[in-house]
Amino acid sequence: MAERVSAYPFPEPESYPRPRPVDDVEPEIDFGIGSVPMSLYEQLSFRAGRTFRNAESATQTAITRMKAVMIRVVEERPINLVVGVAISAFIAGAGLRIWGSRHE
Repeated sequence: MAERVSAYPFPEPESYPRPRPVDDVEPEIDFGIGSVPMSLYEQLSFRAGRTFRNAESATQTAITRMKAVMIRVVEERPINLVVGVAISAFIAGAGLRIWGSRHE
C-alpha cells in the first residue's frame, strides 16, 4: 500500500518544541486595519476592486445580451411572448392561490 502523506506541510508532532508554562496574562490582539501590513492591504484592495469591476462588466454584458434577445423576440415572435407571459401569470396565480389557501 501507499505511504500516508500529510495534507499539510507541517512537521510531525514529535518535532514540535515543548511548550513553556504560560503566565495568566491577557494577550494584546489588534484586529484593526493598522495590524495589516500596508502592502497586503493595498494588494487586497486592488484585487477586490478588480473583481468588482469584472463582475460589473460581466453583468453589463449579460444585460446587453438579454436586451438584444428580448428585442429580437418581440420583433420576430410577438405571439410567443404574449403566450409566455400568460402562462407565467397563470402559474404564479395558481401558486399564490394554493399558498394562500394553506396559510389561512
